[in-house]
Amino acid sequence: MKVSIWILMGVILMAASVHAVGVDGDAARYYVSTQGDDRWSGRLPEPNSKRTDGPLASLERARDAVRELRKKGDSTGPVRVLLREGVYHLRDTLVFGVEDSGSDTAPVIYQSYPGERAFLSGGRVIGEWRKVPNSKPERWETVIDDVKGGQWHFRQLFAQRKGEPFYSRRFRPCKGMLAVADLTWSPQRKSAPHRAAQDDFVFFPGDLKNWANLDDVEVVALHSWSASRLRIANPDMQKNIVKFTAMPTFRIGSWYKDERNPYYVENVKEELKRPGQWYLDRPTGTLIYLPLPGETLQNTTFVAPKLERLIAVKGGLDGPRFVQNITFESIGFLHTEWPLPLNGYDTSQGQPQLSSAIEVTAGKRLRFERCIVANTGAYGIGLGVGSQECSVVGCLMYDLGGGGVKVGESSMNRNSVYPVLPTGNVVENNTITDTGRIHYSANSIWCGVVKGTRIRHNTVRNNPYTGIAVGWCWDDGPSTCGENLIERNHVHHIMQLVQDGGAIYTLGRQPGTVIRGNLLHDSVPSQFACSPGQCGLYFDEGSTGFLVEDNIQYNVAYTPREIVHNKNTAKDHDIRTNYLGVSPDAANFPREVASRAGVESAYRWELLDRLRLLPDPVHAMQWPTLPPLPKSFTLDFEDVPVGFCPRRFAANGVSGKASIGVSEDTAKLGRRSLKFVDQKGLPRIFYPYLSRMDMDVREGPVEFSFDLKQDKSLPGRLWVELRDYSDKDAPGSYYAGPSVGFLADGQVMIGKERLTTAPAGEWCRVLIRFSVGAGQLKQWEIQVALPDGSTAERKAPYLKQEFAAFTGLIFSADADAEGMVYVDNLSLKVVE
Repeated sequence: MKVSIWILMGVILMAASVHAVGVDGDAARYYVSTQGDDRWSGRLPEPNSKRTDGPLASLERARDAVRELRKKGDSTGPVRVLLREGVYHLRDTLVFGVEDSGSDTAPVIYQSYPGERAFLSGGRVIGEWRKVPNSKPERWETVIDDVKGGQWHFRQLFAQRKGEPFYSRRFRPCKGMLAVADLTWSPQRKSAPHRAAQDDFVFFPGDLKNWANLDDVEVVALHSWSASRLRIANPDMQKNIVKFTAMPTFRIGSWYKDERNPYYVENVKEELKRPGQWYLDRPTGTLIYLPLPGETLQNTTFVAPKLERLIAVKGGLDGPRFVQNITFESIGFLHTEWPLPLNGYDTSQGQPQLSSAIEVTAGKRLRFERCIVANTGAYGIGLGVGSQECSVVGCLMYDLGGGGVKVGESSMNRNSVYPVLPTGNVVENNTITDTGRIHYSANSIWCGVVKGTRIRHNTVRNNPYTGIAVGWCWDDGPSTCGENLIERNHVHHIMQLVQDGGAIYTLGRQPGTVIRGNLLHDSVPSQFACSPGQCGLYFDEGSTGFLVEDNIQYNVAYTPREIVHNKNTAKDHDIRTNYLGVSPDAANFPREVASRAGVESAYRWELLDRLRLLPDPVHAMQWPTLPPLPKSFTLDFEDVPVGFCPRRFAANGVSGKASIGVSEDTAKLGRRSLKFVDQKGLPRIFYPYLSRMDMDVREGPVEFSFDLKQDKSLPGRLWVELRDYSDKDAPGSYYAGPSVGFLADGQVMIGKERLTTAPAGEWCRVLIRFSVGAGQLKQWEIQVALPDGSTAERKAPYLKQEFAAFTGLIFSADADAEGMVYVDNLSLKVVE
């Protein structure tokens, strides 16, 4: 790689670097060069004429030389390690311990030589390519012995064309977008409905096949705010069921209409068809690439990553023993891998559990300044537990598999204190672009439980999820998170794939936190977002205690003229003047405030003008054409496992003895029915309740029926209501239409009027008829067929005359008492 082209673009402020070297002429210096030798002293910037002395060849040796110098006490001033121009391919992660520390008056500084740019790479150059004769499209191949022998596997490939100042990611062949056809009755994780995952789903015929090297194929399933990368364990082509090696974190089948989550399949050899794609055939060790127009074997260099981490700073929290006063300046960090676990990968929002190319534990006053971090498998820089007064300033980060910077760790206790609690860290004047290239829920900047963090003057753009996220508590209870400053950042073109996030996103109580002068725009839904949950300022659960002023947001999909508050105590915020929903062409747009947001001029990168990255192929995918699900249905519950609810119904408010699920206690016909168990003292009177919210019947006659039986020894109460959720302005979000109650004493109630009495311990049949659409009467009729053969009938007006469409169905055990009710043979008939 010819790194001299970096200089042509001014990606390094030469004058600043020269000045930095010149101000401490008495500093001890070591030099490292790709032409060096680790047997030399490292005290010369280039080899002497006799080649008996000169620069060192590796950073490992330079680190050890500094360590030895400090140990001997031969230097009491600053120590500089100057890296000459070139790419240094690391064999192992470069580890810094306490013994590598500087001091406040004598820091250790690793930097590129003035006027040059040095790069640390975790990859290996791939050579010995050959062009496959008569291949269409053109195909290049090379055999990698370490892959064939099982010593190496990689999931990323980076290419650089001669004359380009950067490497850019190439993508593996994909099939998609596809959609889940249905779910099975496999065991589910016992958790909240959106986390009740299972390890399989039903696919449409032909969507999945027994492809080559199936162990290396990945199914990428989108959720609301996350995505799962799943490994295939067993595809059943007769039943069209795919089983995975493990469950995802979130439920496939939640959030999306008709439970048809979108997914695509990655690394499919048979889909290798388009220029720019590559495939690694692991059994043969053959790497295949389809070149882009203009690429030749002579002008294109490829690097595949071997290391997951380039730099690891490892201090100790006992004591504490900090690694401190080390600076990395004007160095590039490139090419890291991220191996997919055997069980696949999926985790919480922000994905802070991911590794970083540079990882810090118990570091103090470490500084990363004017560095480049690019082509990573996961996050760029991670300031983990025990990070104190560390700084990431003026860096350029792009083409990242995960996010850019993370501060803290998701595993931290909410009440962490010194030395564990990250305190006084700075993330300032960084340009972070094109993140989340593998991990779609990663944040460009993520901070967990942190104190006194300054996030200022960053430009964040082009990511699939949230730009800046701070906080890691889902309530407004006490924590040590607070006094953070999120100021004058420019965050735009975010939320480009998933939803339920924003430009600036917060969680939990953070007293003393200030959010000021940020410019936030272009947060709009992708074609695969399950709903328009793309925000500007988003104060999520528990967010409390902020001063919020002078922020600008526009072209935001969700409530552009409001700050989004979700389940939090907003009364503790001090919200002053903000400019919400005001576009730049408006007369009252605050131009002077906007001009101060983003990276300051001294830290702007000319490289951005030439940065050309291939787009992630997921953005060009489209929803497949799917057959509509029938609105009519009949459920006898015979194929539903005991304890489960029928598909597309949700059991809500279940806890303790309160439950809803299929039972073999009794049935009208067959062996199974749906059992409702109520109990006293639940948080809400209407708990537990069963819901289905995808009915969407807007025109024509409707016939809804079911069998119902009160338990003879412990009869309960069940209210059945058909609702219209189509009008977002409706009080309480819905209008009630047909509504009937079955009381514990057997009375069947229409509103406050008794229709009939159904004896406990025996089945009755309930039939409800009505019509929706223009010109229809605002009434419904009910028939209750009793065990003695008699039938009670009545016509009644809708509970709310605004009821105009049947979109939601509710069965609520709404008594504050113990009781049991059974439902069987549930049927809905509509005109399709």
